[in-house]
Amino acid sequence: MIKYYLELIKPRIIFANLISVIGGMFFCSIHYTNSFKFIFVLFATICIIGSACVFNNIIDMDIDCKMARTKHRVLVQSLLPLFHVKIYGIFLFLLGCFLFLLLVNFLTFLLSLFGFFIYVILYSLYLKRNSEYSVIFGGLSGAIPFMIGYCSITNYVDFKSIILFIMFVLWQVPHSYSIFIFRIEDYKSSCLPVISIIKGISRTIKEIIFYILCFEILVTLLYFFKYINLMGLIILSILNIFWFLTSVRCYISDSLYYARISFYFSLCVIVGLNMVLIFCSV
Repeated sequence: MIKYYLELIKPRIIFANLISVIGGMFFCSIHYTNSFKFIFVLFATICIIGSACVFNNIIDMDIDCKMARTKHRVLVQSLLPLFHVKIYGIFLFLLGCFLFLLLVNFLTFLLSLFGFFIYVILYSLYLKRNSEYSVIFGGLSGAIPFMIGYCSITNYVDFKSIILFIMFVLWQVPHSYSIFIFRIEDYKSSCLPVISIIKGISRTIKEIIFYILCFEILVTLLYFFKYINLMGLIILSILNIFWFLTSVRCYISDSLYYARISFYFSLCVIVGLNMVLIFCSV
């Protein structure tokens, strides 16, 4: 039973987002030592993201049952009562809000509400089913964990954080587009209007390449404004070059295999970005 409740909050998504939270905290203060606030921020983030994932599971039940990779999810298989799952989601949301509001700061509370609204209401409930550009709005919610980590320390938004916020959004788009390519049959089955179906795989890869180049421009800006050191620039640029070359190879060969490889390289890039924020900040 506990296993099913854990599956609903999508632990892998939570873990990935916690890395971004930590990256944001260290990016603005490499000498940060308040361990209590650190724990509160992480736990509150787990609650809010977990709640968003629970409601995403509820909203996507009709879609998940049509896709090979999601047809075995807890709610599709009716392994838990739907009413209990809704209470679970509400409890996590309220607990996360309480922790942010009372134990962190008001700004992180607002950011968590914004991320939840974008992901659950705007993205999951409407745009995912009606727009090929839904992933861009999904990227906005995906960039919020970094902002939460950053603002939990600073209690303000500045130019430095905005650059990183845009970078996380720019990363999210080609990352998702790669999935839309190598999982295209799943998306055809679910009748979702993803770009690889609406505009074709070739156009999708061109956009992936465009977003990777934009991402690299912002990496360079981080170094230019002395937010990261030379080592950070080199690490991220090398990762981006491999990501770019893999995507170009995907375009040339028109192979779903290279779209999957591009997806894995995108994961390396986002992990690398967060490691640079933690260890190579200036």
